[in-house]
Amino acid sequence: MDVKGSRKFVVRRTPVFGGSAPSSPTPKPKGGAPEPVEITTPFIKLDQFLKFSGAAQTGGQAKELAVSGCVLVNGEVCTMRGKKLYPGDRVEAEGRSFEVKGIEGYQD
Repeated sequence: MDVKGSRKFVVRRTPVFGGSAPSSPTPKPKGGAPEPVEITTPFIKLDQFLKFSGAAQTGGQAKELAVSGCVLVNGEVCTMRGKKLYPGDRVEAEGRSFEVKGIEGYQD
Protein backbone atom coordinates (compact mmCIF):
# COMPACT_ATOMS: atom_id res chain seq x y z
CA MET A 1 0.00 0.00 0.00
CA ASP A 2 1.39 3.37 -1.00
CA VAL A 3 1.05 5.95 1.77
CA LYS A 4 3.00 8.66 0.03
CA GLY A 5 1.29 11.99 0.51
CA SER A 6 -0.99 10.81 3.31
CA ARG A 7 0.44 12.44 6.41
CA LYS A 8 -1.20 13.12 9.71
CA PHE A 9 -1.02 16.55 11.24
CA VAL A 10 -0.86 17.17 14.97
CA VAL A 11 -2.72 20.13 16.39
CA ARG A 12 -0.94 21.72 19.34
CA ARG A 13 -3.13 22.89 22.17
CA THR A 14 -0.40 24.56 24.23
CA PRO A 15 1.69 27.51 23.12
CA VAL A 16 4.98 26.51 21.53
CA PHE A 17 6.83 29.58 22.81
CA GLY A 18 6.08 29.14 26.51
CA GLY A 19 6.00 25.40 27.01
CA SER A 20 2.78 25.53 29.01
CA ALA A 21 -0.51 27.33 28.93
CA PRO A 22 -0.55 30.74 30.62
CA SER A 23 -2.01 30.82 34.10
CA SER A 24 -4.28 33.73 33.22
CA PRO A 25 -5.69 34.20 29.72
CA THR A 26 -5.81 37.97 30.15
CA PRO A 27 -2.40 39.25 31.24
CA LYS A 28 -2.18 42.34 33.39
CA PRO A 29 0.39 44.74 31.95
CA LYS A 30 2.75 46.59 34.22
CA GLY A 31 1.81 50.14 35.13
CA GLY A 32 2.99 53.11 33.15
CA ALA A 33 2.34 54.68 29.82
CA PRO A 34 1.96 52.42 26.79
CA GLU A 35 4.92 52.15 24.42
CA PRO A 36 4.16 54.09 21.20
CA VAL A 37 4.52 52.07 17.99
CA GLU A 38 4.46 54.19 14.85
CA ILE A 39 2.99 52.77 11.65
CA THR A 40 3.25 54.29 8.18
CA THR A 41 0.06 52.72 6.79
CA PRO A 42 -3.62 53.42 7.56
CA PHE A 43 -3.86 50.19 9.60
CA ILE A 44 -1.87 47.10 10.62
CA LYS A 45 -3.12 43.57 11.35
CA LEU A 46 -2.79 42.30 14.91
CA ASP A 47 -0.33 39.48 14.21
CA GLN A 48 1.87 41.81 12.13
CA PHE A 49 1.73 44.38 14.92
CA LEU A 50 2.80 41.85 17.57
CA LYS A 51 5.90 41.01 15.57
CA PHE A 52 6.62 44.63 14.57
CA SER A 53 6.34 45.87 18.16
CA GLY A 54 8.60 43.14 19.54
CA ALA A 55 5.92 41.39 21.62
CA ALA A 56 6.64 38.27 19.52
CA GLN A 57 9.96 37.29 17.97
CA THR A 58 8.57 35.47 14.93
CA GLY A 59 5.43 35.50 12.84
CA GLY A 60 4.54 32.04 14.14
CA GLN A 61 4.80 33.20 17.73
CA ALA A 62 2.68 36.25 16.89
CA LYS A 63 -0.01 34.01 15.41
CA GLU A 64 0.00 31.69 18.45
CA LEU A 65 -0.10 34.63 20.85
CA ALA A 66 -3.00 36.24 18.99
CA VAL A 67 -5.22 33.16 18.75
CA SER A 68 -4.46 31.97 22.31
CA GLY A 69 -6.56 34.73 23.90
CA CYS A 70 -3.59 36.34 25.66
CA VAL A 71 -3.88 39.68 23.84
CA LEU A 72 -6.09 42.61 24.78
CA VAL A 73 -7.09 45.19 22.18
CA ASN A 74 -8.60 48.33 23.68
CA GLY A 75 -9.16 46.44 26.94
CA GLU A 76 -10.96 43.43 25.43
CA VAL A 77 -9.62 39.94 24.69
CA CYS A 78 -9.02 39.56 20.95
CA THR A 79 -8.39 36.22 19.24
CA MET A 80 -8.66 37.50 15.66
CA ARG A 81 -5.10 37.59 14.37
CA GLY A 82 -6.24 39.56 11.32
CA LYS A 83 -7.91 42.30 13.40
CA LYS A 84 -7.13 45.67 11.88
CA LEU A 85 -5.52 48.12 14.28
CA TYR A 86 -5.71 51.85 13.66
CA PRO A 87 -3.86 54.78 15.24
CA GLY A 88 -5.14 55.26 18.78
CA ASP A 89 -5.75 51.55 19.44
CA ARG A 90 -4.09 50.05 22.51
CA VAL A 91 -2.68 46.52 22.62
CA GLU A 92 -1.60 44.61 25.73
CA ALA A 93 0.47 41.43 25.35
CA GLU A 94 3.23 39.59 27.21
CA GLY A 95 2.97 42.00 30.14
CA ARG A 96 3.60 45.03 27.92
CA SER A 97 1.29 47.77 26.72
CA PHE A 98 1.48 49.42 23.29
CA GLU A 99 -0.33 52.23 21.52
CA VAL A 100 -0.63 52.40 17.73
CA LYS A 101 0.54 55.77 16.45
CA GLY A 102 0.17 57.11 12.92
CA ILE A 103 2.77 59.27 11.25
CA GLU A 104 2.28 63.02 11.22
CA GLY A 105 0.50 64.38 8.16
CA TYR A 106 -0.54 60.97 6.77
CA GLN A 107 -3.85 60.96 4.91
CA ASP A 108 -5.60 57.98 3.34
